[in-house]
Amino acid sequence: MDSISQFVLGASVAEAFWGKRLGNKALLWGGFLGTLPDLDVIPGYWMQDLARIEFHRGPSHSMFLFALISYPLARVILKVHPKRDLSILSGALGVFFILLTHALLDMCTTWGTKLMWPFSNEAFAWQIVFVVDPLYTLPFLLFLFILLFFSRQSSWRWRLNSAALFLSTLYLVWCVTAKSIVMDKMKTELIVFKEPILRVTARPAPLSSLLWAITAETEKAYHCYYYSLYDTEIQRPMVFLKNHDLRKKWENRDDFQQLLRITQSQVLLKEINDGRIGLEVSDLRFGQIGGWSDQNSAFVFRYFLQGKPFEGRGLSKALPRPSISDNSIFKKLWDRIWGIET
Repeated sequence: MDSISQFVLGASVAEAFWGKRLGNKALLWGGFLGTLPDLDVIPGYWMQDLARIEFHRGPSHSMFLFALISYPLARVILKVHPKRDLSILSGALGVFFILLTHALLDMCTTWGTKLMWPFSNEAFAWQIVFVVDPLYTLPFLLFLFILLFFSRQSSWRWRLNSAALFLSTLYLVWCVTAKSIVMDKMKTELIVFKEPILRVTARPAPLSSLLWAITAETEKAYHCYYYSLYDTEIQRPMVFLKNHDLRKKWENRDDFQQLLRITQSQVLLKEINDGRIGLEVSDLRFGQIGGWSDQNSAFVFRYFLQGKPFEGRGLSKALPRPSISDNSIFKKLWDRIWGIET
């Protein structure tokens, strides 16, 4: 999730644990700790692209690491505020739950989070909320801003913070409900498929929980739908053929296998021979820029494996994200959210 959302969530959890002892300082500590796991981007600057991408939301988001560092971080807080009568137990529990809720919120998005590292490398992704969602963040931010103006002993702080946590959690429950509605609707569409369905995934479109992107995977192709809760019928899907020959051809490349892990094997492949020699890999999980209106638009995340398939490992890199040159893409997104065809 975005840094602002993680900051306000951390601040709210800190207020619940330490508000009566630390007042507004609790919000600052919570905001700092709520964004701490994402500092894994710093060592990423010294890593190659694929290693950096695989490292993000890895060890720094492990609940076992949180358990290890909660006590020493709590000791730091107690040392900074020795006269506030904050117990080490309350401090350590507060730190642990601030860090844990960061990872749990990240798990609600499409990018996987390795909560159980090092005992499991599975990247959990519930895909119920977009990485930036104003309906989650703005009410949270408003309640915490009002809370700043009350003394630490005021009962209004507890009420406002409880309301912020309740509404944000309620919104996530709504997102789960919306996804369930979409998946149930898709069952009637997919039941007529002549090919067996291998996997069906659904994720929210940008900035909304009303428009969803659904991918139905068969042996030969990916069938990609956009469905709004305001749609009266399911539109025809965009179909992207798999290229089994290319996958088999490149399977001996270590960096290709690494990309399959990162993308959970949801990829489109295209060999490049235009002065560059290699393989372009598009990550289907995050869709296309403007995919709700243009099947030919570029995918958000693309990678390039340079060299030849029989090499054990070559130069691999993330390609620049496509720029948005046509601002009408946002108008089309707005229309599509409300069930208007674009």
